[in-house]
Amino acid sequence: MKDIFTRMQEVHNDRYGGINLSYIEADASTSAYKILRSLRKGRSIIIYIDGNIGVGRNNKSNDHFCNISFLNGRLLVRQGAAWIANKVNVPILGIVTYRDDLQNIHMNFSNAIFPNLGSDMAAPRIVMQKLFSHLEFFVRKYYDQWECWIYLHNSIDLSSFSNVEHRKLEPETKQDLNYRFNHRDYGLFSIDTDYFLLSKDTYQAYKLPESSYMLLRSVTRQPFSGKKFERSFLEALYNKGVFIKEN
Repeated sequence: MKDIFTRMQEVHNDRYGGINLSYIEADASTSAYKILRSLRKGRSIIIYIDGNIGVGRNNKSNDHFCNISFLNGRLLVRQGAAWIANKVNVPILGIVTYRDDLQNIHMNFSNAIFPNLGSDMAAPRIVMQKLFSHLEFFVRKYYDQWECWIYLHNSIDLSSFSNVEHRKLEPETKQDLNYRFNHRDYGLFSIDTDYFLLSKDTYQAYKLPESSYMLLRSVTRQPFSGKKFERSFLEALYNKGVFIKEN
């Protein structure tokens, strides 16, 4: 990453005659202190909040993170930017860049957010919620331009799924009943010659034999008789919630 930033500096120097930029490793243990020191010197800091990297990368249960609403779901995002802004008493400005065609790049600025956290532990979350709400408007409109889709699953708060009330399952599954595929909670996909069943709640993928994958695909569009499957296979998928009894 540092090499990339160095090349960016060189490009700016060539095009614009020099620019005073320095790079701070977001996940370094000293990053917060370096940012604080730079702000106190009157410098501006650019933080890519949707990258969601920093100190404590593998531990989302600590006070580095807060829970916010985003795209009808919940995300665990870093709140260090809000904490630092309060510490130095500087405003935060949300900036979103997007294209409306191949030639035009636009920048949209949010209203300045002046953190006044004090002892209120909920305040960092409020600040981060405002920033992500500003981002959300443009992600909904220009969803194909947002690069974070490929690792968004790392930030999803899966604890919100733990309170979902699952239906009670009967001890026996009868083959003479009709069922349907549970599209709300499961999906099918393939990568080259590998085949998978995906749990949409947990993002866990179960590898399938090609024959099982093709059989499941054949029942995804309409209700089907339980006799189409062997009893053990039918019961396993029914108990997992992949199949639902047709009313």
